[in-house]
Amino acid sequence: MAVTASAILPFLIFETVTSSHLNGLGEIMQDVLGLPKSILDHGTEDDEFYEALLPWVDPNVVDILGSPYENPLDEDGLRKLLN
Repeated sequence: MAVTASAILPFLIFETVTSSHLNGLGEIMQDVLGLPKSILDHGTEDDEFYEALLPWVDPNVVDILGSPYENPLDEDGLRKLLN
């Protein structure tokens, strides 16, 4: 599990874009949400897709968490984040 948003709306956008792209409907997200094509150039199996999508959807979560690969959260870190 990962923290993917700082609020419910960015979370829902993240999940919608991810699900749409997985199902071959990513281009619709360009029209509906203004998703940059450069993000869609990556496959959903590529880490680059998520690394590009996350700051676009929710810049706040990147500022708070940094890279999940370089700064993984343990139980204490998650408690501190949520308080």
